[in-house]
Amino acid sequence: MLDAIVIGGGPSGLGASLALSGWQPHLVTGSSVADRALSLRLKKQVPADGLIPLDALPALAAGLRGRSNNPLALFFDALQHPGVDQGRPLKSCLALHRAEAGAEAGAASGVEVGPLRHLVLDPAPPGGSWHSMHESTRTLSPGPWMELPGFTLADYLQSIEPSLGPAAAAARAEARQPRRLVAEYYRAAAAHFDVARHYRPWRVSSVELEPGSAEDGAAVWTVHVDGVEGSPLRARSLVLGVGTYGVPRTLGIPGEELPLVVRRCAACPLGVEHQPLAPPRPRPRPRFRPRPRRQPHTPTRTQVRGAASGGREGGAGGGRRALRGRLHRAPAGAGRRRDACLPGQLGGDQGASPPYHPLSRLGGDRGQTEVGGKLVAS
Repeated sequence: MLDAIVIGGGPSGLGASLALSGWQPHLVTGSSVADRALSLRLKKQVPADGLIPLDALPALAAGLRGRSNNPLALFFDALQHPGVDQGRPLKSCLALHRAEAGAEAGAASGVEVGPLRHLVLDPAPPGGSWHSMHESTRTLSPGPWMELPGFTLADYLQSIEPSLGPAAAAARAEARQPRRLVAEYYRAAAAHFDVARHYRPWRVSSVELEPGSAEDGAAVWTVHVDGVEGSPLRARSLVLGVGTYGVPRTLGIPGEELPLVVRRCAACPLGVEHQPLAPPRPRPRPRFRPRPRRQPHTPTRTQVRGAASGGREGGAGGGRRALRGRLHRAPAGAGRRRDACLPGQLGGDQGASPPYHPLSRLGGDRGQTEVGGKLVAS
């Protein structure tokens, strides 16, 4: 008979296995706790060796507030990640030390310490559901929030990349991490703390409680495992660390039991391979519509003659210009103004183009002609 059986090999099951293997939390000497009230309680109730007494946990965790309703979780969170909620992250105040069976601390407190016979049952390796999540999944929080006490993520990065310096490893660990790195970190942590030998890749089918089945009259937990010889397993204690990943939420509508219906992103490729879908229809190619070419501008006969003769006869200072075979005197400074050489706009006689005058466009006298620089009646 086992002392305990842990169902679930994720971070919760890994932490339970650490406690059952004799790893005990110690307060790091000289560490700084952000919560002042918690710091005062720790100074009063934690001995000089830093071992946090188990019987003092309820009193130490009293009054803590955070993102959890579990006071014990808030207590270890305040020591593992001090100052994070205040925006002043500090170094971890926790360290794990392994106690051997028959230690003086256990004899003095009356609590059994040292490794206990236990198994961790999970079809996945240490890390649990992190091994089956979608490949593109990343952590919502920085990497240090995934760490276990005594084995930082920066230490793991340096172990897999020896050329990585401490500063570079710490900077990389502060970023959001891909799920594969987190899964391999938990696998390495199980080997680092020597608890991987307690893991079994077995799937639990059912659990039963048998009151008074032990020799001393205590209750015994019976755990049925699929496809394993020697099942069922019997233990005095049962620890559930399955989390919520293995209990998907359903809609309660017809058709959810069909083969192509999946409830996890990581299962989508498996569903497609189980029953291939129809290939997607090709998208029609857009029709090519050539843009109309702009026709080159062809000057008129009047413009060609005016441009050819204006430079020789009128120039920039005035003179005569040829317009439809007739001579027209442009005033000085008129240059190539269009309204100075269009008799149709000035209302002049077609036989002799009237001179340019501002009053011509305002309806002035049209019976005058300029001769020798003077206006004479026509």
